[in-house]
Amino acid sequence: MHVGIEAFAADGHVGVAELAQAAEDAGLESLFLVQYTHLTAGRRDLLEESAEEDILTPAERAGIPDPFVALGAAAAVTRRLKLGTGACYPAVYDPILLAKQAATLDQVSRGRFLFGVTAG
Repeated sequence: MHVGIEAFAADGHVGVAELAQAAEDAGLESLFLVQYTHLTAGRRDLLEESAEEDILTPAERAGIPDPFVALGAAAAVTRRLKLGTGACYPAVYDPILLAKQAATLDQVSRGRFLFGVTAG
């Protein structure tokens, strides 16, 4: 069985590099980082349906880093841990730039990148 984690690497919480190292040291198989591109701290109305179940505040959600950059940092401090987007929204990217980001991350992680995508 393969066990991994999905994380909200928001500002003020554990850093992505430290999280990746801890996950690898614990023997986990993978680390997936979530993506929030358009939710700002002032848009609480977008969260009304699940407000009581939210793990992060709107301000924390606004501080979630870009998953490609953050996973690059994780790749630099790990050797075995698979690293993935959980999940990327390709519709908000230029397709050529997204392909370049994903390919670069796969290269710097030595083939450990798992590209999770969603329609929204």
